Amino acid sequence: MMLALIAGEVAARLAGVGDFPLYLADEEVGYIPAPSQQGAFLGRNSWAFNEHSMGVSESYAPQPEDIMLVGDSLVLGGNIIDQPDKLGPRLEAATNCDVWPLSAGSWGLRNELAALRRDPSLSIPQTLVLVLNSADFAAPSRWRSELTHPRSKPVSVLAYAIRKRFFSPGEPAPPQQDPRWRAELDGFLQAYPGRVIAVAYPALDELDRSSSPIPALPARIAVIDPRTSPGWDPADYADSIHPTASANAELAAMIASATGQCAA
Repeated sequence: MMLALIAGEVAARLAGVGDFPLYLADEEVGYIPAPSQQGAFLGRNSWAFNEHSMGVSESYAPQPEDIMLVGDSLVLGGNIIDQPDKLGPRLEAATNCDVWPLSAGSWGLRNELAALRRDPSLSIPQTLVLVLNSADFAAPSRWRSELTHPRSKPVSVLAYAIRKRFFSPGEPAPPQQDPRWRAELDGFLQAYPGRVIAVAYPALDELDRSSSPIPALPARIAVIDPRTSPGWDPADYADSIHPTASANAELAAMIASATGQCAA
């Protein structure tokens, strides 16, 4: 039995099961990817975070013409998507701009605004793109589990994988909209001088609804609704909400049409 467990542990480590990003729990933001880390989940899906916890390997050197891309797991991409296929790199290729993605799984708008507010350098890019969905307008998300947002590498990768597969905490109850997001967004807009674009990203079951998947935003914010694109359909979803790798390219093209191109 012991030999089998040891062999299983060795196999899990060699397969890259434990090569996933770590997080920092944070009172202000809730949680955020730990800075300066990189790896390759299962030895094939690369990921990276720079010294500002952005989902790129390049050090943060912002210019006004850059794009700040902020969101939840729709921007993060997760372990199942290789780094070049995530939304940030796809948008960088579509615009020829430097794109700085800042995200964490299950962040809401108020988490995102908190992350933007506490680092003044994040306002240097004069284009901010927020990728929002209908669940993003509730109270801020908080750190709640090592299985969903691990803060350190597990002693046993095999045991961690088993716990994550069978004992992960269930999805929290559907969030109730918290109207305080409006005041926080208004305050942020008063301080931010650049243009703001929001992607009103629909979940799979929202594709056929006539109403927008997100509440009305201030008039200053330009809104992109993927449902207006003829090519956006159920095949673009890897699950009930997340886009496939190819759908990230479609989404990047929609955003690029609103942001324009940067000089070569």
